[in-house]
Amino acid sequence: MDAKSASRALLDFWLENGVSVPPIEPVQRNPAPKTADKPIVKQISTAKYAAPIDGQNLAIELAKTAKTLDELRDILNDFDGCNLKKNAPQMVFSDGQIDAKIMVIGEAPGQEEAQIGKPFVGAAVKCLDEMLSSIGLSREKNVYITNTVNWRPPANRTPTRDEIAICLPFLMRHIELKAPKLLILVGGTAANAVLNSNEGITKLRKKPHKLELVGLEPIDVFCLFHPAFLLRYPVQKSLTWKDLLTIEAQIKTMGLLE
Repeated sequence: MDAKSASRALLDFWLENGVSVPPIEPVQRNPAPKTADKPIVKQISTAKYAAPIDGQNLAIELAKTAKTLDELRDILNDFDGCNLKKNAPQMVFSDGQIDAKIMVIGEAPGQEEAQIGKPFVGAAVKCLDEMLSSIGLSREKNVYITNTVNWRPPANRTPTRDEIAICLPFLMRHIELKAPKLLILVGGTAANAVLNSNEGITKLRKKPHKLELVGLEPIDVFCLFHPAFLLRYPVQKSLTWKDLLTIEAQIKTMGLLE
């Protein structure tokens, strides 16, 4: 299958799952005056992640067949279309509460996560858990956690666009099956993948977003700096605290912890 056919297949996958693909808007050379911030309704397109061909198309077809989270886990365990699986100790699927209304999505497993089989463990876990607990959240009580990519990249490097392209159909199906009311995207990789954005996390974290998927009410989406980034640049923790308070207010408004 050529690249054009592959892109068409991914486009069909999004359309079949009820994800609208907006037209490309013209460049605004003289921007209008800035208005008050409003939630951004994110409608996924295929522009950013459209390769490689074989693994991606296999992922698209397999993701469609999963009817439950257990089925999706089994499909990922058997999936050989992502090169990351070759050197990863195991597939990392999720952690936390299956009935949680709040879903957290990170980047990819690190070394300790890959060994244990759970997302966000090791050095970053304490920082993330502290961030969540500051607004009444924890994986032990009311949060469900997964990653954008399910296998550890060598040397903990950032996943490539090709690797994300292969894992993205599984991630979006994961969200559909989990059906959260609120999404917290941790780090630029997760934010760019789920929102199909080229903007940096510093900009994406400034506004709330919405994600529309078939059969689900629009999902409120918020972006945070990754804990590993905050450990390297602790000065940014003040901005993260502001973001957490915004998330806490929305959780209370929606009554998600009641």
